[in-house]
Amino acid sequence: MATFNTILCPVDFSPATSQVVAYAKDLAQALGARLILLHVSRPMLRFTALDVGTEDIARFAQAVHDGAVKNMHALKAELLPDMDVTLRVETGYPADIILAVAKEAKADLIVMGTHGFSGLKRMVFGSVAEKITKTSPVPVLTVRPYKETLQPL
Repeated sequence: MATFNTILCPVDFSPATSQVVAYAKDLAQALGARLILLHVSRPMLRFTALDVGTEDIARFAQAVHDGAVKNMHALKAELLPDMDVTLRVETGYPADIILAVAKEAKADLIVMGTHGFSGLKRMVFGSVAEKITKTSPVPVLTVRPYKETLQPL
């Protein structure tokens, strides 16, 4: 039987985050595994096409990063107050960063949410969860949250 010592849980601060974290928390506690929460901020490269200065983009990127760090600490305080959890905030393309962190941290399992986009939204935005499940060298548990129970964080 597979052992799970380290669980990676990418979060995006959407209303579904609390349900995804609850799954990861329950699994980590039941299995005695270490839990890592990861947020990936997308790069600000798209703003270079606009007439926005490099320094302004850098300040904006830093503000986004700082906000994500603050949100991660608030998330831990609200959902995992008594649990030893590693919090990480990275910048890059989410699927690439999630896989790199999973490898670096020697994660045995990735627990992540899926928004269930279909049609045009899926074609335009793609699916990070789908990319992860297709390319991850470790098992991936995707959690499709129940819409009627979603509450904003």
